[in-house]
Amino acid sequence: MVTYVTTDSTLTGVGKYAQDLYLLLAPESKIYQFLFNRKFLDSFYEKPYIGFKSPLLNYTISGMAFKSGINTINHTNDIIHITSQTIKPVFRNKKMVITIHDVIPFHRNIENDSTMENIKQHFI
Repeated sequence: MVTYVTTDSTLTGVGKYAQDLYLLLAPESKIYQFLFNRKFLDSFYEKPYIGFKSPLLNYTISGMAFKSGINTINHTNDIIHITSQTIKPVFRNKKMVITIHDVIPFHRNIENDSTMENIKQHFI
């Protein structure tokens, strides 16, 4: 069984990916939302783990902000799938899959950029 953990809303790209993966591949599994930022509160998640009001505190002291959720997940034998690398350290000795995203900063118009062409040739 797989437990899916996300920090994103189903309205974001990564959140939609996590939702689709969960619904298509393992709807009998569990999915949890760790709410680092309250703007990502999403009705799709039945019982999100809500941290402090400050997103900065939630990232800085995740172990304290989400203690009950972390304990729940650490007491399963499931493989964990995470879409937020920032929360990985709080799960110790667990089998885990991490989706790494947003590793290439697209901060400028890349339509006619030779950098994008180089990326496509090497990785796609």
